Amino acid sequence: MNNTEFQRNRNKTIQSKFQSAIKESNNSKNSDRYSFVNHRILPTELKDISNTIKSADKLHKQMIDSCKINKKSKLSKPHRHHFIYDETMGLDCVVEKLDAWRKDYPSKYFVKRTFKDKGGKGRLMVELTELFMCRDCDLFCWSDNRVLMDYDIFSFFNSRGLV
Repeated sequence: MNNTEFQRNRNKTIQSKFQSAIKESNNSKNSDRYSFVNHRILPTELKDISNTIKSADKLHKQMIDSCKINKKSKLSKPHRHHFIYDETMGLDCVVEKLDAWRKDYPSKYFVKRTFKDKGGKGRLMVELTELFMCRDCDLFCWSDNRVLMDYDIFSFFNSRGLV
């Protein structure tokens, strides 16, 4: 067996092992890892963040003030960090993502909200965004993982089951 035949056989075995690993992972209990909870009412851990910030003790205030992302959000208007709930923000849906493999980790939340664009035209917009527990300030915060689109486009995708 020459070198090229050996290399070809080696690539085939690696490829077959890779394909069998993919099949095993698809057949395993990965679907049992995550569960999703739709909340009709905003959970209290998301509702009381502004009160938590106001009533924080010295150590927690120091953690919040030393959070680099929080400092950045204070310097830049379009950047936001803490999820501060307001009645006028137009929340439509809150979904909690639970991880069965990491029960000691906090949940992630996904928020869908509809609002009027204050930009120029006052169009109706839809935002799909993720909230996470910030390790630096120990509060639920806005993620950079978000989608912002016109309401008509969202309705088109939603009618086709793409969102």
